[in-house]
Amino acid sequence: MRFVILTILAVFYVSPAFAGAWLRDEGGAFVAFSYGINEAEEGEGSFYYEFGLTGKTTLGFDAAYRCEEGLAKSGHGTFFLRRALLNADKSNKLSYELGLGVSREQGQETTHVKTGLAWGRGLAFANRTGWMSVQSSVLWQMGDGSDLYKIESTFGMNISKLMTGIVELNLSHKDGDTSTSFEPSLLFTPRNDTFKIKFGTSSPLDDFNSTALKIGIWQQF
Repeated sequence: MRFVILTILAVFYVSPAFAGAWLRDEGGAFVAFSYGINEAEEGEGSFYYEFGLTGKTTLGFDAAYRCEEGLAKSGHGTFFLRRALLNADKSNKLSYELGLGVSREQGQETTHVKTGLAWGRGLAFANRTGWMSVQSSVLWQMGDGSDLYKIESTFGMNISKLMTGIVELNLSHKDGDTSTSFEPSLLFTPRNDTFKIKFGTSSPLDDFNSTALKIGIWQQF
């Protein structure tokens, strides 16, 4: 079984198109795909979808896989529910996520439960708008697999109506190993189109020689 995920965050004017702390409007939907690969041909693919069931509840699915030389080595897929912990009109956004999914590593599949907490806030600076966000999550493995802990912090700023700059710092911990990656990117909106294209890089802080080039496509409905 192969899995895909998106762990990017973006902003359109003040409110992000894809952000853990924000809920989707009722009936609204968002889908995104991404792929990155480094010089050693180690790749990571991703898929993300969310739907506004009501103004207070967002449902979604995210999935991811890592591969070497075209062969999938590990991955996970999770169905989730997101709800706000603060009133929608508050400047600070706080929400939680609960999810259920499957993880795959070294040919073995295990069921996992996801818990997550996210904070976000819209920003305005020098006639520009943006946002900052911190998301924490844990994939609790129900079998013999190892739990995965993640903290993802993001800062974004609209450079123009057609371009947004994003900087992410991501930390993960599993099997006693901790890794941190730095991910700068640019998000482009082609004129007269609703989809967005993201170009960026992902660099492990302890090994910049393993920097990967990444591209993503996002669509709102």
